[in-house]
Amino acid sequence: MNFDLIIQDLDQTWNTNNPSFTECFHQTVLYWIPCGFIWLLAPYETYQILYSNARYIPWSIFNISKMVILHGIDLNNKNAIINYSFLNRSSTCC
Repeated sequence: MNFDLIIQDLDQTWNTNNPSFTECFHQTVLYWIPCGFIWLLAPYETYQILYSNARYIPWSIFNISKMVILHGIDLNNKNAIINYSFLNRSSTCC
């Protein structure tokens, strides 16, 4: 695997009027950084929830809609990671 091709193609990122990252960069790094951030902070958040004195969460329409939206985003991200990681093995990216 050529690491330079994954991160940047200078003609696509710098030497152009419309700079953009490579497709491989979009399909890997831009998905894994937010996931890594969540995985890094999830143990701390779990600890805070389990050992806090105030455990009551008011079940309002706002909190329920927030939970539904966040679970939808989570399922969408997991689906995208599975598609790019396992189903597109024959592509030239990465």
